Amino acid sequence: MPDATLPLGFILKKWIGAVLMPIPVILILMLLALWWSGRFPIRARFTIATAITLLALSCFPPIAANLLSAHQGHAPAFDLTRKVSAVAVLGSGSQDAPEGSPAHWYLSGQALHNLLEGLRILQANPDATLLVSGYGGLKGLKPQALALQQLAEDLGVDPARIRAFPEAVDTEAEARLMAPWLKDQSFALVTSETHMRRAMNFFVQAGLEPIPAPSVMAGETVADWRLGSAGLYDTERAIYEWLGLIWQSLKGVF
Repeated sequence: MPDATLPLGFILKKWIGAVLMPIPVILILMLLALWWSGRFPIRARFTIATAITLLALSCFPPIAANLLSAHQGHAPAFDLTRKVSAVAVLGSGSQDAPEGSPAHWYLSGQALHNLLEGLRILQANPDATLLVSGYGGLKGLKPQALALQQLAEDLGVDPARIRAFPEAVDTEAEARLMAPWLKDQSFALVTSETHMRRAMNFFVQAGLEPIPAPSVMAGETVADWRLGSAGLYDTERAIYEWLGLIWQSLKGVF
């Protein structure tokens, strides 16, 4: 069950976003086709054909890559010669793990990439502070922030240099909670390349001047034309970010 302490608006936003992903939409279309099959056969055939086409397009890597490209290229790789006094590493997914597991078992691949880039910048700035964030998800798992903090300490970062924000449920909350610690500071903002534009909008709205530090940047690759889950994953990422930008626009963030 969702954590009762989470804001209702946040939970609704997550559920609406999940329903608007390709697979739920396709399943809804298929259910409608079954419902109409007896009374409206032409409508049912058209609906099932639409569902199949949408599934094929969502899984087609060239289309997925084009959709995702709209969220890429907005920030260069971080220049290590640029000095900062803080490094803000945003959360990016957690997962369940057995009690007593190493910290990295709780973190998604993207979260690990974020921390790795943050530590790279932190190493070049010996006096900088590391800020890590992320809650435990709707299932109340171990907060990402605490797993990131523990992993950073395991890798040799002085605990006195780390501040965790496990109560940050989304990027807007991360910006709000970190703002008092980052005000008037030069700091690197670490998140995925595709999420960077939205993250920058929230941190600028909070009165901060972040320096983008994308953790993973897409390079030129040979297009894979095979339908598969990789294409679907990229399509979902692109749609997720578009929905986030629309939500920001409705809230007047930019």
